Amino acid sequence: MPKEDLESPSKAVQSTNLNTAYYRSFSDIPNAKKVAELVHAKEVVEAIIKGDGGIQTAAPLIPYFEARYKALNALISKRKIKQVVEFAAGRTTRGLNNPQWNYIYTEQDLEALNQMAEITKQLGSKSAKPHFVQFDAITGAGMDDIIGLLKDEEVAVIHEGLITYYDFETKAKIARNAQRLLREFGGIYATPDVHVKNRDMAHLVPNYEQRERNRMKRIGRDLHSFRFDDAETARKFYEGLGFRVQTHRMGDFVQRLSSSEALFTDKAMRDRIDTTMKNRLVWEMTL
Repeated sequence: MPKEDLESPSKAVQSTNLNTAYYRSFSDIPNAKKVAELVHAKEVVEAIIKGDGGIQTAAPLIPYFEARYKALNALISKRKIKQVVEFAAGRTTRGLNNPQWNYIYTEQDLEALNQMAEITKQLGSKSAKPHFVQFDAITGAGMDDIIGLLKDEEVAVIHEGLITYYDFETKAKIARNAQRLLREFGGIYATPDVHVKNRDMAHLVPNYEQRERNRMKRIGRDLHSFRFDDAETARKFYEGLGFRVQTHRMGDFVQRLSSSEALFTDKAMRDRIDTTMKNRLVWEMTL
């Protein structure tokens, strides 16, 4: 696939944030249900995944979206960082829910950015004042606008579900844009997006492989080829870019997954799901 096609997100990739918005709506994350309703995520996503078996087969994967959101929040709080830049924020409610942060919500898609700015104005309290910046996490276009909104103190640069869709050269470009902020302000680059080829969630969904093939066909990208061979390979990749790397289990930060409780009455299944999600990693990188 031509490199320029990877560097320019397709509408199919951009629309995956509707999946995230819908899946978070099953959790107790504040404002998640309301945002999903306002962006009509349910109607869009259920139409897309109908051919995969619908929401019933997607259900075991949904708690992951809750776990990664909560794990990142907990890590930021643990590090006592008060300003956050989220690359390709994707209709997250993080800015609404954390008025104590100087939070910058970024998107390349101007229409989606403006939609979330309007929704935040509609739902937000006076104390929640996130910033909205059009920013390309690959090329860095818009970086000066981000820097202009930051104070001279540590920053957490984060993303969920971004680098999954890109090859290793593009992952490196995104990481270097995070580095630029860390060099200027200090802090951490943190993400759950560092995926490896172990298929650790395949045992939860009977048709997992077919779902993956369908998803890659919709997006037009061979996502499996974009995954690291294993965690050690991923560590060396980021160390080679100049980062110091730590990994954390999501279970180090998240004790309860409300979406698995809401979706599954069978305790054995719920325990399998929770264990799988809590064993997934959050990567924390510093300079």
